[in-house]
Amino acid sequence: MNAADLIRFVEACISTGENEATQLPPDILKLHSYSSPKIRHLFQSLCSFDECSYLEGGCFLGGTTLSAAWTNRGRFMALDDYSYHEEVSKARTRLPARLERYKEHCTIEFIEGDLWKTIERLPDDSVNVWFYDAGHTEAETAYAFCKPKRILQSPCVVIVDDYRWPKVQKGVAAGLELGGWTVHRQWEMESPGVQYGGREGWWNGLWIGVLTK
Repeated sequence: MNAADLIRFVEACISTGENEATQLPPDILKLHSYSSPKIRHLFQSLCSFDECSYLEGGCFLGGTTLSAAWTNRGRFMALDDYSYHEEVSKARTRLPARLERYKEHCTIEFIEGDLWKTIERLPDDSVNVWFYDAGHTEAETAYAFCKPKRILQSPCVVIVDDYRWPKVQKGVAAGLELGGWTVHRQWEMESPGVQYGGREGWWNGLWIGVLTK
């Protein structure tokens, strides 16, 4: 897809997420993980094109990862070193069990290890949907637009979680500038007034952008 087609596609997927209108089963929607049903429906729709190559940095319990990959035909990779989570032992047992349980519907490559070192090993222009949900300082968020640039296709979709936090908003703005990206369209998905916006909204906010190098 070119940038204009990708914008139209993302707009349609956001509408699908807002209306919770995919075929995700109740099992996936009810999994304990730090996201809401709207986000999970969005990800399932956003990754539904055959050429999707999805990378998630900071997958924790796999709620968004499993939603993105559910019955979709693309390539799906999830990375985490669990350095940001207090529930490390829980995630390290639950995530592999979940991937095994749903493997007939989802093909996901999970790598536990340093996010940026793993990205260094990935081929150029190999990812077209990049979801960043690891460290959320301003500097870490900005780095998420710079370090992976080599592996991202042009155009691509970039998504950043926890956009409700000012430090994340500043990090996105800084990363776009430092990374030299052209922003063709961006969306700020928020649940006003509610941190971790609950199950009814967009959790703690998402930033979504259609970018070219």
